[in-house]
Amino acid sequence: MPVSNDSVLSYLRACAEKCTAEQHWVVASVTAVDAAFVAAAEHLKFSIGLRFLSTVLLIAALLCGFSFIRRRHHDYYFYRDEIAKMLKDKDYLARELREPANRGTFQARSGVLLYSFWIVLTSVFAIAVLWQK
Repeated sequence: MPVSNDSVLSYLRACAEKCTAEQHWVVASVTAVDAAFVAAAEHLKFSIGLRFLSTVLLIAALLCGFSFIRRRHHDYYFYRDEIAKMLKDKDYLARELREPANRGTFQARSGVLLYSFWIVLTSVFAIAVLWQK
């Protein structure tokens, strides 16, 4: 039995929504790691070695989070474009839904820019708190 277009559209939509949800979770996760180090730095005395190790962990979380956000952004537009391909002959739909998305606009990049800015901001703050005397 062949797969129906409705099933494929439903699957692609779910995949695109999952990409967005995963971006939210990675931002929340990196922010939580940063907040944990800020809270610990206020109450504990970190030795120089522990500060370096903590800084490496914070930078690793930042880089992994940044990479994941960009990857899920790319994947979201992949699924969105696949949906547009399936809808290309549906003249009753808006043209924007039937064409691949323009990734070069500010609107298309706003989420990845905002999420990236936020995790950089919280990570830099956590590192600054960790290294204050």
